[in-house]
Amino acid sequence: MIKEITFSLSEFLVPILGAIVAALGYLVKQQKDEIKGIQSQLSDKKYNVYNEVISVIFDIVKSTKGLKKQKENDLISKLIDIRKDLYIYAPDNIIRKFNEWQQYNELQPGNSKHILIYMDLIVLIRKDMGHRKTVIHSREILRSIMLNSSEFELFMESLDK
Repeated sequence: MIKEITFSLSEFLVPILGAIVAALGYLVKQQKDEIKGIQSQLSDKKYNVYNEVISVIFDIVKSTKGLKKQKENDLISKLIDIRKDLYIYAPDNIIRKFNEWQQYNELQPGNSKHILIYMDLIVLIRKDMGHRKTVIHSREILRSIMLNSSEFELFMESLDK
């Protein structure tokens, strides 16, 4: 008695296709996890450089109030390091605003309007770090940095002159 053994094509292909789908799913998941890891590292690097950008203005305020001694060379060195990191991690709009601030400061030294450009830079940084719908504007940030409202008003009056 010879028994006839038959295989249908579907019995053979279903397990093979299932294994292929599982392998592809695993590869896609691994790629997705890798992309998330890279994005997380980039976000951490951005946070660090943006923290440095924002700390510049606070260091300047502290030094003008006599709370912290800062040498001009230290500030220049810090700005060079910030620029280097901005070129690596920041998007174009932030690099352009940083360059605009530095150029304005160089072309019109002593003119305090460059601070408003710097505050615009901080708003752009906030947007890049996830606050895309922020309604805080540069003058609000400047007001919060100033020690009191009267100091802010005096500064704003000096800008209008």
